[in-house]
Amino acid sequence: MHINEKFKNKQIIVMDDQGSMRGVFQAFLKDLGFTSVHCVVDGSEGLKYMEAHSVDMVICDWNMPKMNGLEVLQAIRNCEDTKTLPFLMVTSSSELARVKEAASHGVSDYLIKPFQSLQLGQKVIQLISESTHKPQTLKQDSAPEDLTYIDLSDEDSYVPDKQ
Repeated sequence: MHINEKFKNKQIIVMDDQGSMRGVFQAFLKDLGFTSVHCVVDGSEGLKYMEAHSVDMVICDWNMPKMNGLEVLQAIRNCEDTKTLPFLMVTSSSELARVKEAASHGVSDYLIKPFQSLQLGQKVIQLISESTHKPQTLKQDSAPEDLTYIDLSDEDSYVPDKQ
């Protein structure tokens, strides 16, 4: 699987507190042909990054310190400029209640760990190709002062009902 040439420069941010998972996402997305994948260590750092940089898609782990994936999703959906930003929630939990909770907050799609590169690729390509989002920075109360991010550029899944 490889992406369409027009998608290769799409800006993707990955928020995951586990370095090994950030590496997995980075490798899988690079193998698909994406050239601009930025990784951060938690949701708080992710939102700071998004205040300074526009992105085309968020891939976010649910369970992180400081700010979990649901809190990140809510912050993104509460900003007018990022309401339609494609958001892929990643978690090791397949509890229906959690899936429904994420769907009720506007998650674009859900990916359960462990996953295969094909599953990730299909979801990312689908979300980006169907997106009508125009990338803009996240507007929150505080401007990023101590932005720290990691730039690594050099079984089952649930698809929420579309409403």
